[in-house]
Amino acid sequence: MSYYLEDQYKADPSNPIQQSLSIRRNFKMLFEKLNNTMAVVNNLVIRNNMVYTYIESVDDTNPFVIDFLIPSNAVLVSAKLSLKGIPFRAYSKAASSGGGSTSGSGGGTSLTSGINGRGHVHQITINDESIGANYYAVYVYQSGATRYLAADSGQGQIRPYIGPESQDHTHNVSISNHTHSTPNHTHDLTFGIYESTTPNEVKGFYDNGSGFGTEDSYGNAPDTTTPWDIKSEYNITDKFSGTGWKRIKLESSRLGKFNILLIIELDITPTA
Repeated sequence: MSYYLEDQYKADPSNPIQQSLSIRRNFKMLFEKLNNTMAVVNNLVIRNNMVYTYIESVDDTNPFVIDFLIPSNAVLVSAKLSLKGIPFRAYSKAASSGGGSTSGSGGGTSLTSGINGRGHVHQITINDESIGANYYAVYVYQSGATRYLAADSGQGQIRPYIGPESQDHTHNVSISNHTHSTPNHTHDLTFGIYESTTPNEVKGFYDNGSGFGTEDSYGNAPDTTTPWDIKSEYNITDKFSGTGWKRIKLESSRLGKFNILLIIELDITPTA
């Protein structure tokens, strides 16, 4: 009877029977919707995207590593990597030097003799810091086409070779044990924007939690300076499973920069 009256008295707000039935119906609908909502909440799964963006420099000895986390209450749906190679960019360079000088030994000594005798020697004492002592050099002089030897006896005594009368002559002695020094100085920086090369021979490596695996070749640059699209929405979902910290390592054989976009799609179950 009540449902019949509910259907019959819809448009007359002055009818008390209709008002009572309408209130009862509204409460019934409210409780039904609330029950349905609670059932959805208890089994709720939220799909979420985690977006990572980077612009990073690399070279042949310094790769770039991306770290990301799959939470314990989430399931990985997809992982896609977009990667572009762009020129390395610096913002200063060293100013050119205004010149400089070095000091130290010139590398040799010239000795001239005019002795007319049956034999003579020239004694040169050289301070060799590498052995911490003085020693006598061994050298020769020449008279005409004949060469004569003066040798160090090992005891600091020179034993001359006695031969024919000598002529005027010159000994050139080359001394290799010397140093060069440069005074303390500084170079100013010239500020600006200076671009270099792009990444080349790019490779990717993936760590699911136990270390990086085998390389994944991403290709080569078209030339040394032109920006190039390395990967676009490259699907790497199958490289990862489970939860926890994951890593991607990007390598290049030369100096350059990466423009990186990594999108991780997850199904997350809310926790109490």
